[in-house]
Amino acid sequence: MTSISYLLKASFPDCSPSEQQAARFILEHPAEAMRCNVSELAEQAQVSTAAVIRLCKRIHIDGFNTLRLMLAKDVYSPETANEFLPDFNFESDSPMETIASALIQTATNNFNNVGKLLNEKTLFDTVALILNARSIQIGGIGASAVAAMDLYQKLTRLGMFAVFNQETHMQLTAAATLSPKDVFFAFSYSGETNDILLPVQMAKERGVKVIAVTRVGENSLSKLADFVFAIPDTESLSRHGATISRMNQLLIIDILYTALITRAMEQSIENIARTRKAVSASLGRH
Repeated sequence: MTSISYLLKASFPDCSPSEQQAARFILEHPAEAMRCNVSELAEQAQVSTAAVIRLCKRIHIDGFNTLRLMLAKDVYSPETANEFLPDFNFESDSPMETIASALIQTATNNFNNVGKLLNEKTLFDTVALILNARSIQIGGIGASAVAAMDLYQKLTRLGMFAVFNQETHMQLTAAATLSPKDVFFAFSYSGETNDILLPVQMAKERGVKVIAVTRVGENSLSKLADFVFAIPDTESLSRHGATISRMNQLLIIDILYTALITRAMEQSIENIARTRKAVSASLGRH
């Protein structure tokens, strides 16, 4: 279940001043906001009704009624959302047990937050899009290339025509040859990586649907994408290395992979068995 409070907090830095004022009122007075209509909430927050509507769009929900329903779930839920740790800071003499425990707990909390951000309609539509695509071009560099490679391997095992090249110019070249029958799947935690934005823009110009996995909140990639899988904003953009963000991307891939298998069960199982047999036979020859 998606937490509206989590969405508001995660998107807050990207909001306009009036949207932030509305979000602040909702976060501070969730029960009161839940009972308001859009005009009443705008009056209570001292903003325009347009600002409230823009806030709903900012956090990717389909209207004020949906916001009220999600608020009700938050207000009446017995659970308290776990907060994630934005980065890891350990002393040089930190016990190994402390480091391991902190990372495991942080990963667990973040996986829960991935679930809260997951939009079921986006998952459903993405599965349908991939199943009907002629090809799936995958883009990702740096740490995001790990996720891109994992998706490429999984789609290939399902017998789908997926393409991934780690060389950035090749990603751009491939995007220039796509058609509306194809799909471009982009990974970028920041959503601002130029080497990913360029092929995405090229794909869009050619009428290609774009699926993105990126951090929650508005960024350049999410604005371009047709479908967005938002992951928690867990790490600063100047981080020393991707940790939880990489795990979150891989979790999205596993969810998508499993959903694809269930929608084409017989063919998927047959292709997985065939690829396993081919790899086993190859290993036996060495």
